[in-house]
Amino acid sequence: MNRIQKIKKSIKTVDNIQYFGALLILIGLIINPFVIEQLFSVNKNIESFGLKLCIVFFEIILLVIGTLIIKHSKKIIKNRKNILINLSLLVGSIIFILIMVELYLFFFVPVRVVNHDVYGWDNLEFTDITYNVKDIDGSVHEVNYITYEKGFRRYSEPDMDKTRILVLGDSLTDAQQVSNDEEYYSYLENNPDIQLFVKAVSGWGTLQKYLLLNDVYDIIKPDIIIFSFANNDFINNDLYLEKNSLIHNNNHVRPYLENDKIVYKNPSGVIFPEFIEDLRITKFLLHNIKQGFNTFRVNKQGIDLIEEINTKGENYPAFSNSVDTTSKILGLIKTRAKESKIFSFNIDLNEFDIKPIVERIIEENGIEMIPGVSEIVYEHAENSSVHGIDGVHWNKLGHKLAGDLISEYINDYLEEKNG
Repeated sequence: MNRIQKIKKSIKTVDNIQYFGALLILIGLIINPFVIEQLFSVNKNIESFGLKLCIVFFEIILLVIGTLIIKHSKKIIKNRKNILINLSLLVGSIIFILIMVELYLFFFVPVRVVNHDVYGWDNLEFTDITYNVKDIDGSVHEVNYITYEKGFRRYSEPDMDKTRILVLGDSLTDAQQVSNDEEYYSYLENNPDIQLFVKAVSGWGTLQKYLLLNDVYDIIKPDIIIFSFANNDFINNDLYLEKNSLIHNNNHVRPYLENDKIVYKNPSGVIFPEFIEDLRITKFLLHNIKQGFNTFRVNKQGIDLIEEINTKGENYPAFSNSVDTTSKILGLIKTRAKESKIFSFNIDLNEFDIKPIVERIIEENGIEMIPGVSEIVYEHAENSSVHGIDGVHWNKLGHKLAGDLISEYINDYLEEKNG
């Protein structure tokens, strides 16, 4: 190769490196909060300051690296070997740090949730952790969160001489904001003739509750079943609605009832290989990564999803489909537990104006509604703190208000039944 050819090759290499630097700068200019808000955020706003800060930090890194590559492209060619060595050391250091973080999380940070072949995910059994939580009024208190066999919040060997009550629910019943003797169902334990079984997992929909019921019904043989119904169950029971929900997308493979068959699908726009999802560091970060992607994902059908449901109700086709699906699942629950008395109560009051729809499909399937639960909690919310810091899940007072009402209703039923 003569000198002229070497010069031409060198110039071409420099140009390619500069193009790469320019590409990084272009990506950096695109990846900024304003552009992302306009192009990808369905509400044209990134509410999380921390997320905005991360985007800006990443943008600055790309701009700086791109500028340095263009400015020093000739030096990069001359010192290519040293640069590759330094780059290898940098990548190796990052991998080493990630491994150390993974080991720290594995040995010192407790995991509450594990993957499950049938339910999608489940609570880890025999958990016993203590931590501090903050209420919506800013007060802080200590919580002791315990799970037992099969990840139940209450479980023991079934006693056929007692009234066995099985309570099913999602995050509100999982009750991570209060200790194990402060949940709403703990007030049922004041009756010594009641044996309580409680299974609740954050994010579970109605179908997951049915699948759990199907697995344990013949073991527990409950006399009474109580399950909480959240309005977001309609979203979690339908793939389309969950995929297009900003708040209620759990970003995890879950069972759905489609065409009367149970199928397993992932509502997230981001799907990682299984071995990556099983890493502790991935679990630690994955929900926020997926939720962030879901928030910015372009999907016009998802714009103002809650508003569509609020204003159109069952005239909104996707919601109407979920209502039908949810009613079928309730029918499965009733059929499976035909020897038990089934009660339900709605935990929501102010998110969706669909209370009549909830009451209709529950009563159509032979399930009795416990009235006034959400009303009594929200009534006290005007003058007292009844929620945790998220403003959604009940704190100790919220659980007490609901627990007093539910336990009174159930005890009255038992007195009437037993004469």
